[in-house]
Amino acid sequence: MAHVRVCGGHLEANETLQSISSHAKFGDQNYPNAQDCDWTIEAPPGTNIRLTFSGFELEEEPGCEYDYVEVFAGYDDSSASYGKHCGSKIPPEIMSVNEALLIRFHSDDTVNMKGFLASYQTEDPPEKEEVEAKPKKEKKKEEVANTTEAIDGSAEWWIDSWPKSAENSETPILLSIRNSPFVVLQVRSFEFEAPEAARGPQGRFHPSIPCRL
Repeated sequence: MAHVRVCGGHLEANETLQSISSHAKFGDQNYPNAQDCDWTIEAPPGTNIRLTFSGFELEEEPGCEYDYVEVFAGYDDSSASYGKHCGSKIPPEIMSVNEALLIRFHSDDTVNMKGFLASYQTEDPPEKEEVEAKPKKEKKKEEVANTTEAIDGSAEWWIDSWPKSAENSETPILLSIRNSPFVVLQVRSFEFEAPEAARGPQGRFHPSIPCRL
């Protein structure tokens, strides 16, 4: 297995399993302080990248603001993020949605720990299948989220305004994907009536208590 232990750079993925670590002396010494490292992993066009973490131990903090690893679904941080990770829980395996991944590692000026070790290799994308986005229960056409046809294994649905008949009801949305090992779900807009706990005097909405996902 080929090893890459330089802080940041451009890596080329292929069918051979290769590894990457947070620092050159992973396993012997803790990672250095004040590190900002970006690795771009690129695969041949038409293939995906499977990224698997096998060792992970970073300074733990609830918001992962001190030391962290963050993976993005593309060449730079303008792409969707797979999440920011810290502590000792190994992040889930990642399958890219295209031919690139960006791995970002940051450490602050104080606590340092063992670091991370991960492996990556190319993988053929799953066969293209139609993605269905539909409500779990049958509803009238005007009450159902609009859907687009699947393009390259993806689809988009949205609700412009929920009808009056749907007030005071629960309508789960079922997203069904066949023969695909991954899905990236992005919520682009979220605005609902606040719960009772977020209301001020006379039942009015209190702007300092937001309604969250």
